[in-house]
Amino acid sequence: MPFGEHKVSDQQFDERDILIHDYFFAKGIEKMRPGGLMIFITSKGTLDKINSGLRDYLHDRADFLGAIRLPNTAFKQNANTEVTADIIFLRKLADGERPGGPAWLNLAEHVNRDGVSFQINEYFAANPHMMLGAMANEGTMYRQDEPALVPDGPDLSKALRESISTFPPGIYQEPGPTHSPRNAIEAILAPPSLHSTAFAIHPALITIRPPGTPHPVPSLHI
Repeated sequence: MPFGEHKVSDQQFDERDILIHDYFFAKGIEKMRPGGLMIFITSKGTLDKINSGLRDYLHDRADFLGAIRLPNTAFKQNANTEVTADIIFLRKLADGERPGGPAWLNLAEHVNRDGVSFQINEYFAANPHMMLGAMANEGTMYRQDEPALVPDGPDLSKALRESISTFPPGIYQEPGPTHSPRNAIEAILAPPSLHSTAFAIHPALITIRPPGTPHPVPSLHI
């Protein structure tokens, strides 16, 4: 995901103070179907910043399922950067559905093993096991000695698998049918120009005309 201090030109969000890396969350959730999952990797600033505007916006539209905080060395080898990153899991709400899930809108105090206090997202403060490392003033992304999650175990891949296994089953919902019943399609006469075995677009469907009336092609979608 791109990062920066500039905004994207989009009339839908002109009234909101949304920077480019947050824009992809907001735009993405608008494009998703109800029940769909959004899984993003972003810097810890999305969850830890004092301004909760983006989190409030997403909370009205999606269930926060949880997050996993990665140590600042997770992308050092392949991206040559030391950044504390979060994997955030969201599920798009259906019309009329109220948001649920754990609290994640505000910040809370977290005291590390050395007694140093940090203001971090309340989700991680309540679920420190979802941070795959230890908070410390050892980051160098923007300045020396900034708050960062530093590794405290040898096997990050194993810790990541264990964290993912704690999510409840059934959080993904398969999409329902997106087309009309077949008999509804067959009730519509094919246009004279549609030859036998030819394809045609019926509203939201791709159909094929065998000898007779057209019917939808299950493996093809618009």
